[in-house]
Amino acid sequence: MYLSCLGLRSLAAACALALLLSGCSGGDGPTETSSDPGPDPGAQSAVSVVLGSSSVSVTPESSATVAVSVTRSGDFAGTVGLSLTGAPNGLTGTFSPASIPAGATGSTLTLSAAQSVAPGTYSLTIRASGQGVADGTAALQVEIEVVEGAWSVLGEGTDGPVHAIVVDDEGNVYVGGSFTRAGGATVNNIAKWDGSSWSALGTGIIGGSPQTTYVNALALDDDGNLYAGGQFTTAGGVEARNVAMWDGSSWSALGVPPFGIIQEVRALAADSEGNLYAGGNWHGVASADVRLKHIAKWDGTAWSGIGDTYDEDLFGRVSQGVSARVNALVIDGSDNVYLGGEFTTAGGETTANRIVMWDGESWIPLGTGLDGSPALVSALALDESGSLYAGGHFTVAGDVIADNVAVWNGAEWSALGGGIPVSSLLQRVHALETDAAGRLYAGGRFLQSAGAPADHLATWDGAAWGPVGEGLGTRVLALATDGAGNLYAGGVFTGSIAKWSK
Repeated sequence: MYLSCLGLRSLAAACALALLLSGCSGGDGPTETSSDPGPDPGAQSAVSVVLGSSSVSVTPESSATVAVSVTRSGDFAGTVGLSLTGAPNGLTGTFSPASIPAGATGSTLTLSAAQSVAPGTYSLTIRASGQGVADGTAALQVEIEVVEGAWSVLGEGTDGPVHAIVVDDEGNVYVGGSFTRAGGATVNNIAKWDGSSWSALGTGIIGGSPQTTYVNALALDDDGNLYAGGQFTTAGGVEARNVAMWDGSSWSALGVPPFGIIQEVRALAADSEGNLYAGGNWHGVASADVRLKHIAKWDGTAWSGIGDTYDEDLFGRVSQGVSARVNALVIDGSDNVYLGGEFTTAGGETTANRIVMWDGESWIPLGTGLDGSPALVSALALDESGSLYAGGHFTVAGDVIADNVAVWNGAEWSALGGGIPVSSLLQRVHALETDAAGRLYAGGRFLQSAGAPADHLATWDGAAWGPVGEGLGTRVLALATDGAGNLYAGGVFTGSIAKWSK
């Protein structure tokens, strides 16, 4: 009996072990084995995203597409939403579809670039999201290409007219005018464009009211200091009478009232010695005994006049300068200073019809100057050969007929083809610029050059006038070029500051 029981117990144990190893249950016959073991408890539900390309190029006013696919993992099988981050202003992305339903995996991203998007490479992120699961992301590099021979607004431009432009050796573009914002930045009448974004220069330039505060002129010296002139009372919180200097980090005044320039500055230029010349429609004060008439020089310490003194008044004060407003200044490689404006004499005695040169010691007429009824010079420019171009409102240059633009070769005046004809004093050449290739650009308020259509902007190639693209639609007030030959134009058109890419 004992042996039988022991044998039965051994048999039962063996059977139980066999059932445990085989997955069977005793007494009911063999059981089916599941072919789906179920989710791995260590796996996490998530969604991932893959792009058809990790980089794409887009030109302004065009679009490009990128294929997008998603993969679901774990026990997630639901809808996936797509989003885009990192795009600059003016670059938009649209997914089709924006939500990928269960069972589907694909979408298409369409990128569209506005004219205002600055050229460059931008890093964007595509994100795929599902309810209750970890997001998936993918990086996309988008290059906004430069379109040669096309206009583009710098960022979103400024919210008011641009009157002056200069470009430094590093390609930074400085603009001055009558505006409070550039792109998304509060800048107050002066701003810097670094090739991709706008920034303020301290707290900018302000005055009594927005209507009477503006920057007319900008100039750079050889040390990289930026000078601003116009009509204002403070620069970066510093009291500054109509002219101030930015050294890259802070503003400073030029002179302490009551000495200095007491009315509007319209033109600035710096020579190789670091002297700054300022012209405008004003009488400044160099000292208690000397008045500055329409032109003055800052030597880093004090303002002084140019030329011999003349015209003693009832108070014993004498004058230095020219007889009426100065609108334009340029300085050549020998530090000769050229003035253009509305004056007829310089130094009280020298006949100088709207244009004259100061050679550091005396006033030098440029032939018989520029004439017309009425006549004025608004702009001057020098090319690399030393030829001087003058633009404004006039019909005669020296003894030749010249419609509002002419060139002085050091000895005589010449017309530039048929010039730029206008029909009223309100129409004129406001700005001139030359590039390294010797091409002249003229901007202003006009619709023709030598009889051909020119929408406020034209170019002279040495033989004939032509348009610059389709023009800018309304008045151009300022021009500048950079080292690559790109042209910048400022004025009252949409955005107020634009670039013509070579």
